[in-house]
Amino acid sequence: MRKTLAFLLVPLTLLALLAALALWLAARPEALRAAVVALVERESGARLAVRGPVDVELWPQPAVSLARIELVREGGLRLRADRLDAALDLMSLLRLSPQPKRLRLVRPEIELALAPTALVRALAAPAAPLEVELLEGRIRWRRAGFALALAGAELRLGRDGTGRVEAQLTARLGNRPLALTLAGRSRGRRLQLRLDLALGEGQRVDTLRFEGELVAARTLRTEGLLALQLAALRELAAAFGRTPLASLMAALPPLGLEGRLRYDDAGMVLEPARLDLGSVRLRGRIAWRPQAAVAWDVRLEAERLALADGALGDWAERLRRLPTRADLRLTAARGELDGLGWQRLRLEARLGGGALTIRRLSAAVGDGGTLTARGQLDADGGFALEADLALGGEALSKIAALPPLPPSLRAGRWLLQVRCEGQAAGLRCPRLDLRTPVGRFAGSLDRPRGGRLVVRGRIDRLELDPLTELATPAWRRALVELSRRLPLRLLLTVERLAFGRLLARGLELIGDLEDGRVALTLERIADLAGGEGRARLQADLMGGERTLELALQLPAPGRLWRMWDDEVPPWLAAFRTLRLTLALREGPQGRRWQLEAADPALRLALQATPTASDETLRTLTLQVTDPRRLLRRLGVPLVDARLPERLGLQLEERLRQDRRVRLGGLLELGRARFRLELADDGAGGLRGRLEGPGLPPPAQLQPLARALLRAFGPAPTAPADTPGLRAAPGLPVAQLRPLALDLSLALGEELRGRLRARDGRWRLAPLVLTRPGVRLEGEVLLDLTAALPRLALQLAGEAEEVADLLLLAPFGRLVEGPVGVEAALTARGVVPERWPETLTGRLVLRLERVVLRDVAPDPGQGLRLSPGERLPLPPVRLELAVRAGRAKTTAPATLFLGGRRLALELVLDLVRGRARLVITPAGGLPLVLGDQD
Repeated sequence: MRKTLAFLLVPLTLLALLAALALWLAARPEALRAAVVALVERESGARLAVRGPVDVELWPQPAVSLARIELVREGGLRLRADRLDAALDLMSLLRLSPQPKRLRLVRPEIELALAPTALVRALAAPAAPLEVELLEGRIRWRRAGFALALAGAELRLGRDGTGRVEAQLTARLGNRPLALTLAGRSRGRRLQLRLDLALGEGQRVDTLRFEGELVAARTLRTEGLLALQLAALRELAAAFGRTPLASLMAALPPLGLEGRLRYDDAGMVLEPARLDLGSVRLRGRIAWRPQAAVAWDVRLEAERLALADGALGDWAERLRRLPTRADLRLTAARGELDGLGWQRLRLEARLGGGALTIRRLSAAVGDGGTLTARGQLDADGGFALEADLALGGEALSKIAALPPLPPSLRAGRWLLQVRCEGQAAGLRCPRLDLRTPVGRFAGSLDRPRGGRLVVRGRIDRLELDPLTELATPAWRRALVELSRRLPLRLLLTVERLAFGRLLARGLELIGDLEDGRVALTLERIADLAGGEGRARLQADLMGGERTLELALQLPAPGRLWRMWDDEVPPWLAAFRTLRLTLALREGPQGRRWQLEAADPALRLALQATPTASDETLRTLTLQVTDPRRLLRRLGVPLVDARLPERLGLQLEERLRQDRRVRLGGLLELGRARFRLELADDGAGGLRGRLEGPGLPPPAQLQPLARALLRAFGPAPTAPADTPGLRAAPGLPVAQLRPLALDLSLALGEELRGRLRARDGRWRLAPLVLTRPGVRLEGEVLLDLTAALPRLALQLAGEAEEVADLLLLAPFGRLVEGPVGVEAALTARGVVPERWPETLTGRLVLRLERVVLRDVAPDPGQGLRLSPGERLPLPPVRLELAVRAGRAKTTAPATLFLGGRRLALELVLDLVRGRARLVITPAGGLPLVLGDQD
């Protein structure tokens, strides 16, 4: 601006000299006007038109006034003014060399298109003292790529005979006020000056400060300290009209620039330099080498270059809009992008034709990472890019502005090789190769304009352990935001999936991520537990009600479990082909979930639902549609077993907010239904009752009891279709020990009792068992406080038939009739099914009216085998000692039959269900009935 106004001194001085000449021609105004016009054209080549009167004053100071003037010089100057007033130095008139002392232009309109060198020469040229005043002027200055328009200009410029220059200018640039202060001293063609400029008001003020020297020879040379702060570039660009410079300013953010400036015909260097461009902060050196009118060579060398979050995409868009041609070279010793550091950054690029061409981009990223890239960004939004990026997982999280990765991913190395093309129709990446610590992905990426992002490819392996750690609230929020901005469709094949010890191959995965919702479908899972399966996952990650749905089909769940742990719970062997579904919904009223597992013979369902009474209702449903097939899977022998055609269990638990529990249930054995009710007793335990029509027949109860024991004990020999299945041994003592329970039992008229559990001791007492032909009384104790669980059993009663008593059923094959029993037995061990092998204690049998089967008297030997015959026995009492599951009479019992004395011995194998009765007549041979050792 100062250069522009200074340039006016040349024609204005010439006009002042012509005005002095008019003093001698004052008496002839028309001749004076013609003489002034001819002299200006001859001396400067400019055409002058004076359309108003010419006034001359001689006292008190010589002065001349020209009204409505117009001065035109081709390619350089156009000046219009309502009036020009010039005060002349009297002594210069006496020497016949008139010099202007003071100039005033009233409402001038000035248009300039001259080089700044001429302006500097005018300011630096030695001249007499002069004062210039500009009132209410309008100034336009046009150069290639530059346009400046000032309105309402007020200028006061002073220069003394020693070359000192002082100027003050106020005006409006567009809608913004401008204030300029200039002070300097000229020495020949050198101008030492200090310049302060302020544009705008309030919080949006652009400032320029320069202190240095300007030299005007054939070209302009500058050296000095420069400080520039532009706060509202977009508004400032509007004041320059539709020019390349205005477009350049509009494409840049607010900037701050400081440094020592050197400028000559070779270009510009700012060193040391500090440049702040919003998200870019550079410390180093800036070099600008103009090769042609609009072709530049820009070099930036930075000791430190810092970029804020999102700066890369933001600056790619800004560079794409730059209306210029330039070669750009950027080197940075170190830098930072939102906490991610890099070293040895090097960029070689060209701007031109509305495109940014990256010839080379390289940097060392993070801790040991590297980045290399090349490509092109077009003005219409199209681009082509090839890049290789290798970095650590921690750097990846920072560069993508993501939540922290799990340690296993953060510590690993990531490598991305990509070739992408973009255009108005969308985005396409035909090559996308990503190598991570948990697997490698090779495929492609496509995104049609306005459509969702589609990723296709193959993953060689996928380790799910670290991926499950990404289900944190921070990552869930990140996925929601990503799905809003970038809907995603996945079409993947996973060659190998590993989750702990779980291994699967040949997964075909289809996934969707949109508007905070996730849907994943595994169309085929090959080589999973020896077969194929499929799964579906749906989740709503948004706020409000979140939903999760999972559908999974597994061919061999026992083998699948084995992949997690060596020991498999035996109840899992009940499932062959498992269909698993899970639905989870969480909203303002609480969490609702439903889980269902089913196969052709078995269905298990669990669900939890909050109720209006501040309770959570949990329901368990178990249905066995084929009990015989289920028990065969568990390895339970089914000889003579008359099973119910249907088994079912349904439990309902109501959990209150104060954690108090109410439990109700229903057990179905064929047509028999049993009801269970439990409630919190207020002392940390449960109190309730179990009611039903009666006990199932022994033929049904025995295999069901065996199945229950096998659920806690070791698995039987694995079926042929599940080789290698091995179950976890041991009773779940950790679950049973802390229970506190008080349960009354009333199963018809057959079973009465009370079951109490406290501090690891379970006691069923009193116990009254009554059924047709059988009545037993006693108690049962299960002690879980010892190192090995201990079972104690005390019973006394009678049965009309020996076979009606489970323990004596093998003995019932030898005799028939009533029997009285007294038992005091204990068992100890980890596995309940092995307890019969550890039975010890005492067993007393009272035989009142029993009959031997298939036996007859023999006159010679005493007794003989005779199929189909029966031999009544007199009353006899047998005492048996039980050790390691084997009962044996402590001493032979003596009975008298037909006048002969007989010795009676009994051996029961309670583990294998075998019995042997030995009858020895006095002086005769023994008769052995039953199983032989």
